[in-house]
Amino acid sequence: MAEERKGTTGGEWALGLRSAMRNRLVLSGAAIVLLLVVLAIFADVIAPYDPTEMLVMDALKGPSGAHWFGTDRYGRDVLS
Repeated sequence: MAEERKGTTGGEWALGLRSAMRNRLVLSGAAIVLLLVVLAIFADVIAPYDPTEMLVMDALKGPSGAHWFGTDRYGRDVLS
């Protein structure tokens, strides 16, 4: 006699994955989680400045290529 397998089969997982991929709410949630993971991985590239470093010469600068959201009155990068 053949032994019976206990647990789920690959077919059940595939069926569940297919039904999840059809649900817009699941896809939206997965996209948001993926975006947050990518932002966390590339955080040093997105905001390369030390948030506590004060550069008085750069105080109250507007948005620019170097400081995307500008700087505060102490010259700290707002994005960082």
